[in-house]
Amino acid sequence: MKIVTLSFLLFIISCSDNSTNSKKDKLVKPDETSLNPLRGKVISDSTNILETKIERLELEYILWGCACANWITPADRIKYDINSLADHCIFIEPADSTLLLPDSTFQYDKENIKVTGQFYLRKDYPKGTVELEEHLDKASVFRFTKIEIIKKEIN
Repeated sequence: MKIVTLSFLLFIISCSDNSTNSKKDKLVKPDETSLNPLRGKVISDSTNILETKIERLELEYILWGCACANWITPADRIKYDINSLADHCIFIEPADSTLLLPDSTFQYDKENIKVTGQFYLRKDYPKGTVELEEHLDKASVFRFTKIEIIKKEIN
């Protein structure tokens, strides 16, 4: 009886070890290129680098009916007509998570933003942008390290 019990225990232990190993073999370690099915495929270019020149821009928000770049300088908004305005709009991207973009309290018809930072060398999308069903054109991306909300000058 002792031999049967001992054999049975060895069988159980060997089976549990095999099942543990097979589970370990099936685990896939995620890497940076993994696709999160809830987020989608990231389309921003991680190799794009910043220009050396630090700039301070005043930007106003344009409410488009599409998923496109929607920030422009007040001077460019006046300079370009509606047919070419989108070609001069830019994306903005915070340098870190402590910098907040204007949210639902931002009044785009009464307020602008002033941002300090740098442009990326190539047209692109803000870091972490995911592919959408709607086509999204690349545009200049400004990575800001400082942001403030200001009242629009009324002419």
